[in-house]
Amino acid sequence: MKSFLQPLLIFGVAVGVVVAVRAMTSAPAVDAPSFFQHTTLDAGLEQAELEGKPVFAFATADWCGPCQRFKGSTLSEPAVAEFLGNETVPVYIDVTERGNTDAAMLGVRSIPAAFIIEPGGNMYPMPGQPSGDGLISWVKTVTN
Repeated sequence: MKSFLQPLLIFGVAVGVVVAVRAMTSAPAVDAPSFFQHTTLDAGLEQAELEGKPVFAFATADWCGPCQRFKGSTLSEPAVAEFLGNETVPVYIDVTERGNTDAAMLGVRSIPAAFIIEPGGNMYPMPGQPSGDGLISWVKTVTN
């Protein structure tokens, strides 16, 4: 009887660990912040060229917990929304959309990922997942 209980106990612990890890890494889906004007990189680059602004490209997916937390915190801050909406051409890239090649064009290897793309083509990847103030500071640094 003892040999039967040991595998059952191990299985129960394993299931508990899996459930706990999934609960810690998942987050409810958050809608794209309203300041995102474009959903294709080509459209954003075209608009940026016309306006003489850099593109802020954000690659994400609904199933990505860290992406949802970043959208729900940093990208939802009013100061960030105002700054990115006024000073950049924001592009929202859903990496799971069928036929979406924008993430591949940017070289996205993990998400969330964000980039500043200046008119003329210089591209700067966002380091980590900064706070609102950190994101604004980073954009100002790479575009000046």
